[in-house]
Amino acid sequence: MLEEFNDFLETVSDKPETRMAFLLLYWTGMRIGELLALTYDDINLEEKTISITKSYQRLKGKDVITQPKTPKSIRIITMPVCWWIWECLHWRLQNALDMKRWKQR
Repeated sequence: MLEEFNDFLETVSDKPETRMAFLLLYWTGMRIGELLALTYDDINLEEKTISITKSYQRLKGKDVITQPKTPKSIRIITMPVCWWIWECLHWRLQNALDMKRWKQR
């Protein structure tokens, strides 16, 4: 299964955001809606955790952030030992925050 996943990653190698999203989904077990609902506040870079407290859905043609499917879906995910995923995520978040600060000037 890992070999198939790596083959798939090759097809999105020119899309770093897409690649990172699929890496997070694969290694954390997060649902797509949970990933799409993440905010900066959900990610703790020091503790290397991601808090899952909400989910994205498209209801009646509108984008909606809702509670997760079940109470057990609310959880804190510790990033796997794959340090390079965490480092890439940290780099992407830092760049996004820097861009946000630059636009506010």
